[in-house]
Amino acid sequence: MISINQLPAFVRRYYPALLTGFFLAVISLTCASIRAGETIFAGNPAEPGYIVAFIMLGSFTLGIGQFVVIRGYSAGNRAVVGLLLGCLIAGVVTYPFSRDALLAVVSIIAPLLALLAYNSRRYREMSKTLSDIRRKRFKPVSDKR
Repeated sequence: MISINQLPAFVRRYYPALLTGFFLAVISLTCASIRAGETIFAGNPAEPGYIVAFIMLGSFTLGIGQFVVIRGYSAGNRAVVGLLLGCLIAGVVTYPFSRDALLAVVSIIAPLLALLAYNSRRYREMSKTLSDIRRKRFKPVSDKR
């Protein structure tokens, strides 16, 4: 269990990796949504609405995933990594149809960098530490579980 005196050191050590991965995931989600929306719904008058819906759904998934990670559950990591893999696949599949070269490159590089941040040693240490805190703090009431 982390005491209140150890909390600033914990935040200084682990939260840069968490925030780097989060902001790279937001960038990759936005780029992948724009690229997929422009490719799949080209010429459709409701294209901006679909792009916004993709971004909202992905943001909801990313937000819930990060919240679950901070609470100490590993399922949040799976949700975020799955979202990033979907963004990477969308970027690679829509690459040949790109009209904007910078957006095409960013839509492939951002998910790769985000996956690198989530696979870093500090991020894995943080996830394990948060999981240990959850296990020690929230013990089952009865031994029947």
